[in-house]
Amino acid sequence: MTKLNFDYYNPSMDEVYSDGSIELELLRKVKNKDFDWYNSKEWPIIYHLSHLRQNILNWYSFEKGCTILEIGAGCGAITGLLCEKASRVVAVELTKTRAEINYYRHQNIENLEIVVCDFQSLPPDWKFDYIIINGVLEYAAYMFTGNQPYNQFLTKAKQHLSSSGKMLLSIENRIGLKYISGFREDHTGEFFSGINNYNNNERVRTFTKGELTNLLNETNLSAIKFFYPYPDYKFPTEIFTDTTINGIVPSSSHFPLDMPRVKLFDENNLHKTLMDSNSMDIFANSFLVEISATQQIPTQIDYVKISANRSEEFRIFTYFDLNNNKVYKKGLNAKSQDHLKRMLHYSDYSYDSNQIKNATCYKEVDGISMLFYTIETLEDRLVSKCTDTNTGDFIHEIVKLRNALYEGIHPSDFTCNNDFVEIFSREKPEQKLHWSSNSNLDLISGNIFLEGDLYKVIDYEWHMPFQIPLEFTLWRTLKQFKDNHKDIIDRSIVDNFIYDTLNITRATEQCFFSWEENFIKNFVKIQDLYIFANDEIPVDLNAVSTRYLKDHSIESTLFYDHGAGFTDHDFERCVTTSTDTGFSVTFKDKSINNAEALRWDPLEGNPALIYIHSIETDGSIKEITAINAERVLNNSEYEFTTYDPQFLLQGDFTNATYIKINFTCEILDWTIGYQLQEKKMYVNNQKINELVNHKEISKINKKILEEKLEEVSTQLNVTVDSLTNSQNDLIETQKSLESVQKTLEINQNKLANTQEELNIKSNKLNEIHSHLKHHRIKSIVKILFFGEITRGE
Repeated sequence: MTKLNFDYYNPSMDEVYSDGSIELELLRKVKNKDFDWYNSKEWPIIYHLSHLRQNILNWYSFEKGCTILEIGAGCGAITGLLCEKASRVVAVELTKTRAEINYYRHQNIENLEIVVCDFQSLPPDWKFDYIIINGVLEYAAYMFTGNQPYNQFLTKAKQHLSSSGKMLLSIENRIGLKYISGFREDHTGEFFSGINNYNNNERVRTFTKGELTNLLNETNLSAIKFFYPYPDYKFPTEIFTDTTINGIVPSSSHFPLDMPRVKLFDENNLHKTLMDSNSMDIFANSFLVEISATQQIPTQIDYVKISANRSEEFRIFTYFDLNNNKVYKKGLNAKSQDHLKRMLHYSDYSYDSNQIKNATCYKEVDGISMLFYTIETLEDRLVSKCTDTNTGDFIHEIVKLRNALYEGIHPSDFTCNNDFVEIFSREKPEQKLHWSSNSNLDLISGNIFLEGDLYKVIDYEWHMPFQIPLEFTLWRTLKQFKDNHKDIIDRSIVDNFIYDTLNITRATEQCFFSWEENFIKNFVKIQDLYIFANDEIPVDLNAVSTRYLKDHSIESTLFYDHGAGFTDHDFERCVTTSTDTGFSVTFKDKSINNAEALRWDPLEGNPALIYIHSIETDGSIKEITAINAERVLNNSEYEFTTYDPQFLLQGDFTNATYIKINFTCEILDWTIGYQLQEKKMYVNNQKINELVNHKEISKINKKILEEKLEEVSTQLNVTVDSLTNSQNDLIETQKSLESVQKTLEINQNKLANTQEELNIKSNKLNEIHSHLKHHRIKSIVKILFFGEITRGE
């Protein structure tokens, strides 16, 4: 029976850390043995009651018969798991309500004691083999009042560590990729709290890998191994280490659960870039650190894949031990051992074709193992062939696999089988398919290794002992590949290929979808956290910056040309004001009234789309020229791809006292036309210097006009000569056509006469033919009656 210990309880601490009234709801649920978290829509219930929280340590190999201290046990998310791993567990929780929730969840466990207190109150002689600090260190400032609360926390915790003991500490990374890409900070609920190093005096804080390492060293502790839970330590599905974090792409998705996020960019692409630069460990979302005060051997695990979101009998985990070149699979409970035994049964199994064979599987004390293969997978090859130029090669590889699977099997109708119906449903396909017994349903491309012409298959946990159609297996293979490689594959190619190469109809594919849904939901009973995903808000930073400019003032500059061109010391800079249509800026410098020309720079530092609504002045504006605009979209809208948009204002400003410009400004992507503008910069500068000189402008315009007039006159003369020649040619051509017309009429008359003669001759020929036919009949009759024909009759 679990012991609930209040000997060190301080009621004043109950308000320090609490989720509020939802904790009373949690307490009510666990008292009533209601542990159904999956059908709840409330995040605190999902967070505290889901067994998937145990993924942070359900794979970890604790020493048999060990003792464990759990600091900050909360509502007992992993307490029950720890009790399965140890001979004694002391779970310390600061608040009474949370401790009671934990108690009613695990009240029948014999090796558990729940102590309600600040862990500083524990007797100093309580020593443990393991100390678990799961998402608690970040709150140290609430428990310790000194200048170094995090050092104090770890120093105090270390006092309860046995001489050969270890700490297991999980915490978010202050600069994790999820925070960089737009997730809110888990503790503050604000964007970029950690990225900005908690500069708003938050009492909670997390650490970078380097900061955490230094913190441990300062307290005479050592990080003997870093693990990197993905997506994070709260609900991990994969655990990476330094040997795999930059080598294996995560197979699971990452989405917000408790709070909406903004999506600043596709973090999957940046994730791959960080892997390529061997930096993903620095930007991992979370850390799980194996810590010791003495020299210890780190846990020999390189990667873990946890499949706990299934029905109990299928919950397993897979881990890599690269030092021994082995892959291990173990059950997460007693029920799942049978699932692994079924895998063992299909070790070295050869499919209907000798080209496909399951890899060898070895029995272990508490699971099974396989060799770790480093040869090319079918997925590797398909990725390499999945290019615009190699579509045929991609299709060829799938056809090869299809032919190997189908060998010796002929299409047949669906035969109802109870096992099949239980797992997939009673729905029938409308066409004959290649049905095969003992088939591996999960023949995904990443589980197929290529050894010459042999396909070697691993992870065959869904090998079915009854008939399933091989088209369904291949459909799942292609569907998985398509979903995992959306960034490189043309979905239309795969979709069309599915129908053509598998020779299935759309109705059959809908049947496959139904089977797949039944298999996942009703047989494997996947509990996918994605259904609880919060909103992902795409953010266009260009639109944001434009909106910001609209909501705030910007600076515009007016330069004055007093006869020597525009200079950096003869200008007026004004702050614009926001209007219903955009911005308004008014220049009133006395230099206006003796300026020969004006140059208006709407803003600096951004390419922009500028629309001039109106210009008001007590002088006169004769011409507006967009000096360095890339193009004019209409009479008053100009696109500038340069960082310094400029307009030349020409007119009479002799008595002007002000000029007011009303405009709209939209910030553009800085990359638009950047290279083009670089090439044009020198030309534009020359154009500006020429345009500011009014006299030169007049001379140039006059010269250009005269040259243009002369050019047009010459062209006109050439055109008239050309038209005259063309007219003469047309007359000659008309005469030729009239002659041809007459010749054609004569030939038509001759043709009609010839046709009449032919008709006459044809009639005579028909008469001759009739006469001959009649003569032959008479001859035949004579032969029949007289036996001969007398010539000359």
